[in-house]
Amino acid sequence: MQDRTNSTQSTLRRILLLAGSLGVGAVGWFLLGLPEAVIAEEQGHPGKAVVRVDGAAISVQEVLDLAGGNLLKLKGQRQQILDSIVNAKVRERLLQLGAEEAGLPIDAYLRQEVEAKAASVDADAVQAFYEQRETGLYRRPLSEVEPQIREHLAMEALIERLETRHKIEYLIDPLQIGT
Repeated sequence: MQDRTNSTQSTLRRILLLAGSLGVGAVGWFLLGLPEAVIAEEQGHPGKAVVRVDGAAISVQEVLDLAGGNLLKLKGQRQQILDSIVNAKVRERLLQLGAEEAGLPIDAYLRQEVEAKAASVDADAVQAFYEQRETGLYRRPLSEVEPQIREHLAMEALIERLETRHKIEYLIDPLQIGT
């Protein structure tokens, strides 16, 4: 009974993480798209005043010159968010297709294909994954994070199998979304 509860909690955690990342991404996309639209509109008027201080104008161009590096960083962050959302939606759809093909609800499919197969993930693959990220996310001992790494690697293997069975066509560059 405890294993089933943990399994269900793990499935719910994955679904909530996906939903949360999509929600954060959607808000970020909306917020990051607005400044870009305003700036694009104002770039046609570089001499136009944004504000006056004691009659002295501060122009759009002055603001854009000072904001340049930050705007480039913001554009890069926007690209990462859009790429991440597109990839998450592709993965979500692949998992739905896999569950449909197996004739199972998504949670049962994930238990069958990820949780049940996590134990059989190669120990060398787990060690390599841990070592690649040891200085980043995994500052805890391998013994503490090994179950999560095994599930992650089992999920990645499942996604790879599904990608080979289904045709994925990227019709537009994520950067073109919302522009």
